[in-house]
Amino acid sequence: MPVIRNPRLRHTLWGVVLVFVLLEFGRTTLGKFSIVEGDSMSPTFTAGDFVHARRSYVKVRGDVVVFSDDSQRYAIKRIVGLPGEAVTLYQGEVYINGRRLFEPYLLEASSTFRNNQKNEPAATWRLTADQYFVMGDHRYGSCDSRHYGPIQRREIHGVVELPENSPRVALLEITLADSMKEQSRHPMGLTPNRNQVLLARRPVASSFQLSAEAAFP
Repeated sequence: MPVIRNPRLRHTLWGVVLVFVLLEFGRTTLGKFSIVEGDSMSPTFTAGDFVHARRSYVKVRGDVVVFSDDSQRYAIKRIVGLPGEAVTLYQGEVYINGRRLFEPYLLEASSTFRNNQKNEPAATWRLTADQYFVMGDHRYGSCDSRHYGPIQRREIHGVVELPENSPRVALLEITLADSMKEQSRHPMGLTPNRNQVLLARRPVASSFQLSAEAAFP
């Protein structure tokens, strides 16, 4: 191994190494600070909101994450599907492994379609061991996994800090099979189960007024 005998050069190299170590330490401990563009995460985040994303190796359903999207720009979305799960969109609702997902952070009466067409058939994505299914909270104004597919674990840069009292997702006892049977009996309108869920939804608390589009500068 060559030995650097020039003291000035040696000090310069040590300085470069130290700067690199400090930058990496800051990135992993302090996280990433960004300003939101657009409204794809409305009403949770809106354009101009300042967010802080910490690096985390554990991601759970409902986490809001910063990642590199299909255009290699930073994006902010919410994790809906976890590795190994099956995510299905049917009649405006989200199903995880056949169970309906309750998302209280969405605007009241929001619906989730792949192409915003109410007559579209069920669409299902089966996630691998390193994939996550992400969507914006503003379902009608977000380009997300419904369009460019699941994202990889390595593409996630950090988890955005949310207040402890933020609305939490939950899996309901309503199943995809039951919803399909109910739809066949009520082809012209909403099913009773769906109406019950819509009535249960409430707007996000105004104490944490934030929101977002697919990209950060």
